[in-house]
Amino acid sequence: MLASKLEYLQDKIIETMEQKLSGAIDQLNHTIDHKLNALQTRTHTVLSQQMVWANEEKLWKDIQLLASNNDIARFALSSGLDARSVSSRSCKGMQQERTGKLVIQPTGNVEPFLGLCEQTRFGGGWLVIQRRDKGLLNFRRNWTAYRNGFGSIAGEFWLGLERLHQLTSARPHELLVELKYTAGEPVYAHYREFQIGSEVEQYTLKKLGAYTGAEADNLLLSHRNKKFSTMDRDNDAKTGKDLCLMPLANA
Repeated sequence: MLASKLEYLQDKIIETMEQKLSGAIDQLNHTIDHKLNALQTRTHTVLSQQMVWANEEKLWKDIQLLASNNDIARFALSSGLDARSVSSRSCKGMQQERTGKLVIQPTGNVEPFLGLCEQTRFGGGWLVIQRRDKGLLNFRRNWTAYRNGFGSIAGEFWLGLERLHQLTSARPHELLVELKYTAGEPVYAHYREFQIGSEVEQYTLKKLGAYTGAEADNLLLSHRNKKFSTMDRDNDAKTGKDLCLMPLANA
């Protein structure tokens, strides 16, 4: 009788231990499956991100090969991408933290254009709107040339009055002028606000905000609220001066 009870208790203990062990194994398997799924998900995310980065790097390199706005259509055709899908509103929206070219579309109803972004100096986020450093490009141009822009981003260029109007009317902009002399340190003029009017307004310098910097101040302040003039169109005959050109704009 006693032996039967002991055998019964032994069987119950073994059964209970087996149940607990089975439950522990099930829980361990569940934990392992959960961690494996999490690892697979993370691995997929990392691989996807690496693919995105690789695509962005290739896109960046492809854009750097573009020389002018005429190349944008050819780039879109060869890559199969719509230029609007790879454009940014401004240089501040640029993912790359390095100076280089960018396809820019200030608003959805204007055509994208090729711009040069300065990302390493002056805090970054600056669009270069004029570069004239070697004197090889003729800047004595007519109204049409200044409206549409000329030159090459790879060298000396003028971005174009119409694009400046589109940019500065879409959102607030600042202006930074950098002047370099043959001898001596460069000088700067920084304006907290900058806006160019439309062609109907003859690209009037509508806004030129608070100023900090050097001697370029007098050069631009005298043109505030003045219309743009070119060799074939004098819109401000009273002063006898053309509105001067500015190199950097920041949205």
